[in-house]
Formats: sequence, structure tokens, C-alpha cells
Amino acid sequence: MDIKIKRKKKIILGDSSRVIARLHMPDGPYRIHKIIQRIVDLPDATAENLLEQIMLDFSERHRDIKRVFGLHLNKVKDYVPRDTEISETKAALIGAYFTMEYSIESAALFNPSIVPHPDQSHLDKGSMRFIMSLRATGEGHVSSIVFRSGCLDQDNTIIFDPISEYVETPDLHLDPDYDRHLFRLKLDEMGACNEITAYLLGQLPEIFTYNELREKIGALTSQPIFSEARQNETFDVMYWLTNSNYEMSFRPDHRISERVIFPVSENESRGIEDARFVQFTDDNGEVT
Repeated sequence: MDIKIKRKKKIILGDSSRVIARLHMPDGPYRIHKIIQRIVDLPDATAENLLEQIMLDFSERHRDIKRVFGLHLNKVKDYVPRDTEISETKAALIGAYFTMEYSIESAALFNPSIVPHPDQSHLDKGSMRFIMSLRATGEGHVSSIVFRSGCLDQDNTIIFDPISEYVETPDLHLDPDYDRHLFRLKLDEMGACNEITAYLLGQLPEIFTYNELREKIGALTSQPIFSEARQNETFDVMYWLTNSNYEMSFRPDHRISERVIFPVSENESRGIEDARFVQFTDDNGEVT
């Protein structure tokens, strides 16, 4: 059967004004301590004026920027001087000072992939609602995955939904537990299996948690039985592997075009490669 392909005139363009608010960590604990101390030492009135100006500026581009400031505050809370009472204003200000904006689509937007939308209700006959993923490249050529949605009508006309001016990253959750056998296989695939990994995994149950692994590593750190240099190298690899496995969730009120999967783990430091989402039909007929 001959298949006729017709190129559509639709052009998908990136928008450099769409930015995310990401964590900004200066090099070295000294600089982090110094920034926080300067904020702590600010007069209350000055801190309130600063935060008010920041909120006016950032709120135009971010739906819930104060929540983001709170998340970033948690990343540096261990650097806050002990026994220091911090007002709500200064807490938000600390989070703001460790926040930077990043334009996710400023360099390129390409490699689209399209799948049927799970919600096909209230459509005209012959139409299909879709979700499209694209690879976005921003400043420094760091890649992320962004999304668009729309409909394909019975005449094969593509109608995109309006693109939100907001962009939000998901909440991340490290895997709650790990399968010891699969973990060992992955280490072997990485060429990282050795007597140290065998020793640590041998002390863990078949299904173990991140904290259980950290506890065993801590015990071996305090009482080393292998070369400390080799131990530290092995610990780094095992932590790298655990931190590379996570789940993400977007809030239900985030529209499709507001969602971006931005690199977060060390193995994603140069960006996320293309994603190919597919519709899967289970044996029981359930579609995901």
C-alpha cells in the first residue's frame, strides 16, 4: 500500500522567555556561609524590601516562586548558623539568593515525538488529542525534555493548544528501595564490581533502602578494612547509581506545556537525551 506523506507548514519554535527557577550553588562552603550570614545580618526592613522586589520580579515568570525558594532553602539549611532564629522573610530571601533562572529553549527545540493523549473525550469524530515531547536546548547547551499538546482533526490538520507562559520542574523522589540483584547487575555493567561492593551488598537485604546502604557505607568508612582510596572511589560509584534512580511527579494543576524534565542527577549533568514515549496496551486491555 502506498503511503503519501505531506509536509505541513506548522513550525515549532522555541521561546527564550520561558525560564525555570533552578538551584544555584556557589563553589565552596565558604561562599555559601558568607552569603547566608550577610542575609542574616540584614535589618528586617531591608530584608522585607528586598524580598518584595524579588517577588514582584520573579512572580511574573513563575507560578509559585515562594515554594521554589523554600525548596532551595532546604538545600542550604545546614549552612545556616546554629542557634540562629530566621524570620520567614529572611528564610525566603536565603532561598532566593540560591536560585537562578535558566532559559530552557533559548538555543534549540527539536526531535519531536508524539503519542495519543490519554484523554480523548469531547472530540469531533475522526479527531485525536495528542501529547508531543521535544528536546529543548538552553544556555550552555544543556538539554531537557519539554511538552506540547493539541489535536489532529479528521483532515489531518494539526491544532496546537496555547503554550503556557510558565514552566515548572517536577518534584523528585529517590527510589524508596533497591533490588540487590539488579543493583549488582548494574554495577557489573558499569565495570564497578569489586570486593568492596561485594562486601557491602552482602550485608544488605534483597530489597534495601538508600538509608540502609548509607549506614553500611558509614560503618565501613569509620572502620575501613580495604584501601581507603579504593573505598571512597567505590562509595562514589554506588552513591552515583542510587542518586541516578528516581521518580518524578508533576502537580495536577500543571498544564502539559508547563512541564519540563530537566537534568538533576550527576549522570545527566550534560543534559537529557531524546525521550520516546509510547502508548502501551497491557494484556488486560489497560492503556498507559
